[in-house]
Amino acid sequence: MLRALRVARTKAPIQPAVRSPAAAAQSADQQLTTLVEAYWDKYLELNPLQATLNGDYRFNNRLENNISPSTSRSRANWKAST
Repeated sequence: MLRALRVARTKAPIQPAVRSPAAAAQSADQQLTTLVEAYWDKYLELNPLQATLNGDYRFNNRLENNISPSTSRSRANWKAST
């Protein structure tokens, strides 16, 4: 067993794999893409009207109802008369 430990100590340490510059650039591109996509999704979540204007309807349930009370009464009267 001691012999195995001595042999293990004399072996060269394992070097991390060296990535090519192209692979490093691709990895950086992927990280940036992930970051931008996460930012944009959060932005749209916090601004549902902007999301809807951009054609993303996932957050329509968060849109504010800005109809005035008088408009609501007018609609109710119109529906009642038809």
